[in-house]
Amino acid sequence: MKYLLGAILSLISFGAIADAIPFPKCIINNQPVTYRPVHSTYDNAYVKNGTAYVAGSDILKGKPIISYNSTLLSTKPKEWSLQVMLHECAHLKLHQQVTNPLTKEYEADCHSATVLRDEYGYKEKQFEIITNSMREFLPQRRISAFNACINR
Repeated sequence: MKYLLGAILSLISFGAIADAIPFPKCIINNQPVTYRPVHSTYDNAYVKNGTAYVAGSDILKGKPIISYNSTLLSTKPKEWSLQVMLHECAHLKLHQQVTNPLTKEYEADCHSATVLRDEYGYKEKQFEIITNSMREFLPQRRISAFNACINR
């Protein structure tokens, strides 16, 4: 009985997380990206390099993967969570050859801003929600660059 209850609670919490985090369609080399929640055993309960782990992307065994901190993103605005996922998708699409880490971040931010504006129809209100959320995790220069991309 306790195992059944545990399974039910796990499904309910997974459903709540899935409802809170948008997962955009992201295709890399004709393969859909797999979205993988990071579990609490990863890097000391979501801490990576002394800061909260938000998300990351990689090609593992030839398959594109976006891992994300489900606990963190499920508590943040959907607008920002979508921007995070689009940012990681941009890394997979754009950065197989770029080596400068800061350039990669700016390019992925700009790509996500463009997609949000052009494909999702985001306006000033949604971008304000995103930049307010970014302030918890990113330096001002990244937020300023993101804002500049919105207005291109």
